[in-house]
Amino acid sequence: MKKIGSLISHFSSLAQREGGINFAQGRPGYSPPEGLLKVLEKLVYEKNLHQYAPGKGDFYLLEETERIYKKIYKNLQKENILVTLGATEGIALSLIFLFNKFKNFSLLSFEPFYESYPRISKFLNIPLFSVKIDPFNLGWDREKVKKLVKENNVKGILLASPGNPLGKIYKEEEVNFFRDLMKKKKGFLIFDGVYENVYFEDKPFNPLTDGLENLIFISSYSKTLSITGWRIGYLITEEKVLKEISSIHDYTHLSSPYILQRAIARFLKREKIEDFLNILRENLKSSYFLLKREMESYGFKVSKAEGGMFGWLQ
Repeated sequence: MKKIGSLISHFSSLAQREGGINFAQGRPGYSPPEGLLKVLEKLVYEKNLHQYAPGKGDFYLLEETERIYKKIYKNLQKENILVTLGATEGIALSLIFLFNKFKNFSLLSFEPFYESYPRISKFLNIPLFSVKIDPFNLGWDREKVKKLVKENNVKGILLASPGNPLGKIYKEEEVNFFRDLMKKKKGFLIFDGVYENVYFEDKPFNPLTDGLENLIFISSYSKTLSITGWRIGYLITEEKVLKEISSIHDYTHLSSPYILQRAIARFLKREKIEDFLNILRENLKSSYFLLKREMESYGFKVSKAEGGMFGWLQ
């Protein structure tokens, strides 16, 4: 078979070109908040915002991000935050950082996983070991995780909660189990929180609650605000780690669009986003259960999901 790169990108482009329904990508079918679009409209004529943004991110967006996450980790500072070109850049930067820091090490994640985890690992020639999640009860084998970490010098665990594509939300005890493993190995929990605001019932546990040690936290305004094309993600970690990651960012992606960063910053400062998020969560929850009901009526089995934007069919 001819190599086509990302299957997600391939089938998404195909759906757009042919006018089909896109089942490949976590692309919200909802409009962004109206207030955000009005802010963007007013910023179009601010000439400076059409140039390069500061490498670490728009200062105002860093301030707003600090304000939001300081509610979770009170000692957070702007020096702990980097604005990235979507969450996927944050994942790539994290793995490059590990590649530069460690020798002869491995990664661990949970299958089925986001397409970029194995691909970026392969580009860097880092072995990635996986533990399967049961799609229907969301269980996983704890002893297998311990064994793989011990026998393969695992220095990074990639964990998404809610997950992509199963929508599993890891409980506090589970997250702490992974983090403790990495502390003992002097490695890192790379926590993919891109769907942190997309849950059906219980709010996901955020590892920032326990500080920044041995943690790289990644998320995205693009998913939170239904603006996936804007590509505004961010990464939070210890200052000394962030300096190393930022130096990689400076020579790879440089910066995210300045005007879009500023629009998000002004919107976050002026408006509370919970009303928008409550509607988004209800829409995604009802969509999931509609998908589940209809697909099961045709004989498919649909995985249990606790959040996220996907349904897993067998």
